[in-house]
Amino acid sequence: MSDPDDVALLRSGSKDLVACDLSGAQFPSQRFENVSFQRADISSTHFANCTFINCDFTQAKINSTVFSQSYFYGCNFKGLIHGANLKHSQLEKCRLGGLVTRSRLDGIKFTACDVSGMRFQDRVVLKDAVADEATDFSGVQMPRSLSKEKIFEGYKFSRGALHKISREDIEVENEPTSGLESPPQGDASNSDVKFLISRSRETIVLMSGALASTISKEIANLPRPNEEEQAEFVDSYRNLLIEIQSAVSELGHELSELSANDEVSDKQSAKVLKFREFFDAWWVENGNRFANSSIDVGLIGLSTAFLGFCGAPSIAATAIAATYFGGKSLGKLITKSS
Repeated sequence: MSDPDDVALLRSGSKDLVACDLSGAQFPSQRFENVSFQRADISSTHFANCTFINCDFTQAKINSTVFSQSYFYGCNFKGLIHGANLKHSQLEKCRLGGLVTRSRLDGIKFTACDVSGMRFQDRVVLKDAVADEATDFSGVQMPRSLSKEKIFEGYKFSRGALHKISREDIEVENEPTSGLESPPQGDASNSDVKFLISRSRETIVLMSGALASTISKEIANLPRPNEEEQAEFVDSYRNLLIEIQSAVSELGHELSELSANDEVSDKQSAKVLKFREFFDAWWVENGNRFANSSIDVGLIGLSTAFLGFCGAPSIAATAIAATYFGGKSLGKLITKSS
């Protein structure tokens, strides 16, 4: 729960809320101007229908925070946004950087925002979200499934990130083709994954259980660095582990419920491909930092092995193998070319 003194401080009009504990407090329909929420804990805090002018949320703990129907102007967000509710809010001339996951952004409106540092992971809702031309999502990383939202029309998805469609892209897309096109080298189709899961589903159930259990221990033993950049990376890694654990546990449970005569569904094989998408997106952004970190590569290696066994090899697999057998220098070299 929040600290009563910190809550009173904000209600009194104080501009300095750095590292304050406002978790779970209620501030409906209020206006905040030039307030610093840096490193403040605003988990489960309700700011519905509020106005924020030139406020700083750098490294604030935004977890299940409610900002629905609020207006932000000139605000700064940098850090993890997890489980937040920003439905029907408007952000104008704001700077956004950091990881957004499992959050509701339905109907949100971006106007002239700097979103170059944003990264979306799985379970972010962007239905009916809109953005003006001054808000450029080029380079923003996300799962392929999220890139199909209407707000990203005019962008193409490649290597885990968005890229603005150029005139040359349109001309190439409109060129006539002859015969059947070959699938991309190394890519995995839904039918390929479905076949491999069907053939080895008992083994995959056992693998998923073991991987989920190992992840639980890894999360409990993650370091707590003091430096901001390292803390952000560890938070990102922790979130990746949570997503992997959720994906493999769900798949393992569903496969274990099937009888011997039941077929693996397209939905279950699609889950493996979706898992691979956000895993690859994370690796494209964090591979170099991971190779430089003190975190053991073993668990990520097990995850790539699990994907490969399911018929959906990850782009990170080569770098992980290189790190195992050739050391971190070789692993970093492979990562740079991923």
